[in-house]
Amino acid sequence: MEGDGVTTQTVAWQEEDVLAIGIEDKQEAPGAITATVRALRPPVVETKHHTATSTVDASEDRITLVQTFEEGEHYCTSAIAIGIVGRSVRMQQPTQTEAQLVAEPGQESFTVLIATAANFDRDVNVAAVARERLDHAVAEGADGIRAANERWWKEFWSRAFVHLRSEDGAAEEVEKHYTYFLYLMESSSRGSFPPNFGGMLWNTDGDYRRWGAQQWWTNLSLYYRGLFPSNGIELTDPLFELYSGMRGACATAARQQWGSEGIYVPETTCFNGLADLPDDIAEGLRVLYLLEKTWEMRSQQFREFAAAKHPHTSRWNWKAPGRFDDGHWTYTDKGTGPFGEVNHFFASGPELAYLYWKRYEYTRDGTWLREYAYPMLRGVAEFFRHYSNLTRDPDGVFHLHHVNHSEPVLGAKDPFDALVGLHGILPAAINAAKTLNVDADLQSKWFDLLENLVPLPTSDHPDSIHSRDGDGPRIWASAFTPAASLPNPDSLWGEFDVRCRYYDFDIATLETRNPCENPERFELAEATFEQCHPNGVGLETRVPVMSSLGVIAARLGRASDLKNALLNQIRAKWPEEDFVEFDETGQLAVLPNRYDTARRQSGTRSATARQRRVRITRGSLSEHSPWSRSRARYPCLSSVASGVGRRIHAALSQRISRDRVDEGGQGGFCGGALPGRRDVPTSKSVGERSHTGVPGRETAGRRGRIDGDRRYGRR
Repeated sequence: MEGDGVTTQTVAWQEEDVLAIGIEDKQEAPGAITATVRALRPPVVETKHHTATSTVDASEDRITLVQTFEEGEHYCTSAIAIGIVGRSVRMQQPTQTEAQLVAEPGQESFTVLIATAANFDRDVNVAAVARERLDHAVAEGADGIRAANERWWKEFWSRAFVHLRSEDGAAEEVEKHYTYFLYLMESSSRGSFPPNFGGMLWNTDGDYRRWGAQQWWTNLSLYYRGLFPSNGIELTDPLFELYSGMRGACATAARQQWGSEGIYVPETTCFNGLADLPDDIAEGLRVLYLLEKTWEMRSQQFREFAAAKHPHTSRWNWKAPGRFDDGHWTYTDKGTGPFGEVNHFFASGPELAYLYWKRYEYTRDGTWLREYAYPMLRGVAEFFRHYSNLTRDPDGVFHLHHVNHSEPVLGAKDPFDALVGLHGILPAAINAAKTLNVDADLQSKWFDLLENLVPLPTSDHPDSIHSRDGDGPRIWASAFTPAASLPNPDSLWGEFDVRCRYYDFDIATLETRNPCENPERFELAEATFEQCHPNGVGLETRVPVMSSLGVIAARLGRASDLKNALLNQIRAKWPEEDFVEFDETGQLAVLPNRYDTARRQSGTRSATARQRRVRITRGSLSEHSPWSRSRARYPCLSSVASGVGRRIHAALSQRISRDRVDEGGQGGFCGGALPGRRDVPTSKSVGERSHTGVPGRETAGRRGRIDGDRRYGRR
């Protein structure tokens, strides 16, 4: 960065939580340069049961800020420490909430080092940890940090890059975004928590997401579904640490909220899962949510308890936005009883559990399967098996009642996305149990459920939400009636119709066309795609930020549709109709690629032709990225980049998965270590950064089969 005679060069150290800023002042009359830490609030702020404490310190030529948050048993503390190397400094503390480190005037270059630390443990002195990291950085030196980063990025790109070429330049454009996505993910995936969807870690002017710090699974999963073939499996560590860490809370939620066993994975929740409920509240909530009592029978105690709960959480999502009325917080429901867009939303659990299973399939890590994947698969399968509104009819067929199909269809019968998830994870759970030689009794019970589970809903059923169009083709339906609430019928054919969720479970791929597999299911997938896109995907087809259209096209072998879907999504031609925030972030000089940042307040969408051509600024990519030397400028979105990564992987994996069946098979693309080969670096377990070669035989082309002869609920 350069301006007014002062040049800075910033490096984020790969090995420690330290930022090194090299500064060179070539002004004729250089002045002092000041580094400041400032608390965001008074030293102590108490809000009911919550206490926020901020402490600044200036000592030993270092300045620090420590922030601590306490509420009940919850404790979280963080520290930032700043030091300067290469210039004489003086310290000053102008106020109780501010400390400064002043570099005296001079023209010699110097380095500002910024270190951070955070912990949930009351016994850890995070200020001392941050200062220790500063010491490590001083010992390494700026040149040492830069050299270490160069080695680190060189190793990463050697195994993660994909090289694409085409006469029209489209392949090169896709390659840029694919690479940029991996750069973003690697730059924000070194801790215990995944980056939040919508700006990731780069919201530099505050967090305006209306759901706060909660993770929204459908959104968050877009970053992770395509990572396994990239040879960057360690990038998924934060995701799995997050959800494995809340497994106990998910088990409690399954029991308290739904009267079930296993684990309930909420669509929206905080990092530690849903909160424990008082027993009487849990009982009242449970009978309402299972429709054992009418909504009008909810108690005053329940209404008052719900008043202060967050309406985006997958427990209180029946609440409409509240407001203050004469000094009192008031709220209403949405008019659909206990149902909300994410209240009876059950697709998240199977999707997450299957992602655990896929990591095992790519790594063949038995420890991972035993300690992480199988507990999640088992928990989700048991949640459904014990869910009281999964019932068996007189013919022996299991049906699912009062469950959402994604967000638009509330409280329906046999919703597509929950059912496709159940058809997907039951074979995986059985296969995992067989591999581990555990739970023989559950294997037989899961197999019975799978064998007798209602097929995915189709349009030829008299209760189908999607009525068959005369002699038109038989297609998949979102759900059957009765339902608590349905959207406008026209929207059922829209881009966000998530009957596309079948792609998460590999139940309709090119392999499925094989007569020995399930050609009928493949035909249904094709017919449903063509119903939504009768003319295919053209250059003017709207492909939103969160669309999975490219993945679906790849799974169905539709090359032209895949290409157009990728390019349209990257180029964001219709930002005013999308989750794209030009007014608040698109025009900024800092990180203008954050188009998917959550909208502020009114949520208005607007864009001008000039705004639509916003380019990424120079220097946003790593010095060691393949593009840094040319300082390429191109339009970019972090979420679109993630979509591109998933779609490239979907297209490549169609071939790679077949090649991987035989040990040592090689995929058909140019890159580093190929997915499926023995030289794939894989993480040993969550939280470990070391890697080993993949042992044993790869069978990604046969995901979820039981004894090799059953494919995902094929009936």
